[in-house]
Amino acid sequence: MNIQKVLTPLHPLYTGEIYDSQMADPKKKLSNGTVYFMFTAEWKNGTVKQDLVSVRIVNDVFGAYDFFRSN
Repeated sequence: MNIQKVLTPLHPLYTGEIYDSQMADPKKKLSNGTVYFMFTAEWKNGTVKQDLVSVRIVNDVFGAYDFFRSN
């Protein structure tokens, strides 16, 4: 996981990216439907907060490349 911290005047904003080489394999993609991701934040003072986020999978990125050129 790569996480980049971008500072704003009032609060830090964290953006991240999760990548695994298996994600490029169309045979191992997520199925259509709802999947859940648990995000956890831990502060130096010991506070831990979690948030469960649901994401609805409606298709895959491979369909975006399913085109052809015609003259």
